[in-house]
Formats: sequence, C-alpha cells, structure tokens
Amino acid sequence: MKVARYYQTDAHNAIREGFRRGLRRVLIELATGLGKTVIFVLIALMVTAKGGRVLILVNRDVLVTQALEELKLNGLFAYREQADERASLTAQAVVASVQSLQGKWLERFPVDHFKLVVTDEVHGSAAKTFRVILDHFRNAFHVGVTATAERHDKRGLWDGFEEIVYRMPLNNWTDKETGIVTVGGIDDGWLVPFDFYELDCPVTLDEKLMSHAIIKENEEVFDSGKYLPRLAELATEESQGRKGLFFLPNCRVSAQFADMLKARGLNAEHIDSSYMTPARTSELLEWFKGQETAILCNSDLLSVGYNQPDINLIGLFRPIASTPMYKQRLGRGTRPTAKVDDYDTADARKAAIAASNKPVCKVLNVFWENGSHNLATPSVLLTDDADEREAIDKARKPGSTIDLAQLEERLKAKRMEDKDEEMRKFAEKVANSQAQKKRGGVYIDDILKSRKFGDGASEAQYRFLYVLAKRDFRKEQLTKSQASRIIGRYKPEKATA
Repeated sequence: MKVARYYQTDAHNAIREGFRRGLRRVLIELATGLGKTVIFVLIALMVTAKGGRVLILVNRDVLVTQALEELKLNGLFAYREQADERASLTAQAVVASVQSLQGKWLERFPVDHFKLVVTDEVHGSAAKTFRVILDHFRNAFHVGVTATAERHDKRGLWDGFEEIVYRMPLNNWTDKETGIVTVGGIDDGWLVPFDFYELDCPVTLDEKLMSHAIIKENEEVFDSGKYLPRLAELATEESQGRKGLFFLPNCRVSAQFADMLKARGLNAEHIDSSYMTPARTSELLEWFKGQETAILCNSDLLSVGYNQPDINLIGLFRPIASTPMYKQRLGRGTRPTAKVDDYDTADARKAAIAASNKPVCKVLNVFWENGSHNLATPSVLLTDDADEREAIDKARKPGSTIDLAQLEERLKAKRMEDKDEEMRKFAEKVANSQAQKKRGGVYIDDILKSRKFGDGASEAQYRFLYVLAKRDFRKEQLTKSQASRIIGRYKPEKATA
C-alpha cells in the first residue's frame, strides 16, 4: 500500500474519533491535489476489515475509474455502479456514479446495506441527485470529502452532515473569530504556489446578466466579438513557454478562443463533451498530456477530477460566482512535478518545488465589471466574508499582479480596524449608558449619599446585597428604600462598570 502522508493519516484518525464521539455524518476538507482518494482507501479498508460494506459516491465518470484504480492498488477490489454496469449486492465495496445510482437501481439496495457511505465532491450534495441517495442511506456512517465545505453556512451541503472534523485548505487560513491558523497545502509544501495576474482588459458583463441573481454555467456572459480578440492577444503574451488549461463561458466561445490562440502561433485546442465523441476527447487529452507547451480550452469539462501535474498555467476567462468551483479550477494547476514525498519538512518540500520545472502555477484572471454579482477572486483563498473580500479587493486593477501576501496584510489591517471600531462603539455605548444612569440618579454612591428616611433595611436585603455585590452594606445603615434602589440597579450597574 502507498505510504500515507501525515495529514492523510490525521484526517483518517479525525474521522474515527468523530465516530467515537457519537457523530455519524462527518466532513473533511482537503484542497485539490492533496490525495483524498488515499483517505477513501484507509477508511474503506477499516470498514471492510470488520465485515462492513462501503459505498463511494462520485459525480463524474472519470472519478469512478480513479477511485476503482486506487482501491485496487491498495488491495481492495471494488465493483463499478455506472451506466450499464451494475454492482453485485454481495460486493464489499462499490464505487458509484451519482447519476447512475437513481430510481430502481438505488432501490435494489436495502437502506441498511452499507455500513459507510463516502461522498466525493460533497459541496454539491444538496442537489437532488445526491440527496436521494444520501437520504436512502441516512442511517449509515457518512464521510463527505471536498476541496471546500463553504465553511460557515455549509450552503450546497446535504443537511445530514454534522461537523467538519479535519481540514487542509489550499493555503494557510486564519479564522476570523478565533485567530486560529489552519495550515494549507501550499504553505506546508505539498502544493505549488500561485502567481496571479489580472489581464489588462476589463470586461463588462451583459446588461441583462448584471441584474440576474445567478450566473448560469452555459450563459452568454459577454460580447465575445468585442472582448475575445483582446483577451486572446493578452493570453498569448502570458502563455509563452507554458502548458495551460483555460476556462471559457461556454463551448462555442471556448472553440473560438482556441482558434484565436492558434492564429497567434500558440499550440492550442478546444475540448468538450457536448459536441465531441468520447474517442475525440480521449484523443485530445492524450495529445495534451504529451505536449511540453500547449493550451487546452474548455468550458467546464475539466474543472473537476482532471489530473495533469505539469499544467503550470490556468486561465479563468469566465465569471465564477461559486467559491468551490473557483478553487476547483485553480486546483487543476496545484499538483507539483517535484517529488515532495521524498522530503520530511515543509521547507524542504517548498525548496524542491522552487527548484523544479514547475515552481509556480500562473493564473490569468479577468477583471469583471459585474454589477451586483459577488464573483470569486483570489481573495476567496483568505476569507469567506463578502465584506472583507470587497475591502481587500479594492486595490485590484487590470494589468497588475495580485500578491496574496499583500492581500493577507490588507485583511489583517481590515480586521484590526473592525476590531478597533467595535471597541469604540462598545465604549461609546457604555459611556452613553453610564451618562443616562447618572442623569437618572442610579449610581450606588449617589444612592448612599441620598437623604435617609423611613425604616432601616431588613436582614434579608443586606444578605441579598452581599450576594449581588460581594460587599457588606451594613455599615452604611441603609434604609429599605435605599436597599431596594441598589438591588434594582446593581446588576445593570455591574455590567457596565
């Protein structure tokens, strides 16, 4: 069996610990390129060794084959549940396409058939195709795996998931509330760092689209005749000597863009599954694999589950509203060509990457004039707070590099400013409250100085005041009226003291 990296073992142990704590449906977050399939193997071997059955759910055909091969390499034969190929009900492990395991094919499995269900790319698990399967096996143990779990509100996730038990994001992530830093794959030397560049061609989205709440994947998002030649010109300049994967708004625009790049001397092709046969797409992938420098244009076909380690250029020439999809596309360029497993420390791994033929992955962004759309930008690697992202993105401009370290400094400054402003508002609120109480004559000292009249305070009042204030008021010889006023006012006075 392939030796697991320390974080893969940690993730496996975190899953087991979560189950021991009484959880039944847990999440792990691993950035693209960190080897989540190894964790599938570890958890599947654990369950099958105890006689349980495992279902691994994936949402892309290529991922079915990847999971089957990885399991086989590690001594576990799994059956395929995909298209016309159906798994045996006696199989210990099944790898299924979400699209295939529906209707009567789902119903043939009893609800308690599997001990464990592992769901890959779980950030889309709220979709009906996922949900009917997960609900069917709701009483099983569940492990959801994703490159991003949409940290706080978990939008897009099946409602059964209870807790994120382990995470390693793309880069170091500082929690806004606690200040705790989660180590990222880039900072730990497992993944290649990014070099972001904003092309000097601001693109205005279609006016109708600017009023839409959601950008659809196949939508015509800009006037390609107006912007595409300029984008092709700039992309050609930035692509020299690189192997790149470009994402365009739809297949038609992707094909046009590939032709424009070829006309400018680049080794470029377009690939899609809508108009091309499987044989042609396989041919193009083999072609691209064998090229040292080339550009492969697509719309969405290669955004998930595509692994070509020597890609060192990503072109994001489509507006992306979804943070998971933005990170998934970036993830096509994160895998190193350096043998990072040969090194024991983060510094040694980062040095090996820096000395390799792929020291960085260059990312070409488009500056979108996007109206009210909250589009994903490099700032999503640092924070999922929309206000913070807008604040640290203000300095972005076409034709400039985007330094994540500078963005991080802006984020720290923004959070300090927010904290200072929060403290200022709190101090102002306290001062106003105290001033109001002062005007109302409710300070304890003022009450003690007030004219004494009426009967003296009771023993019960003195005891209660001592409990409230940890202070013996007997020497003050309070009246009942004074004691009542202090008892009635002491708690709010203490809260702002």
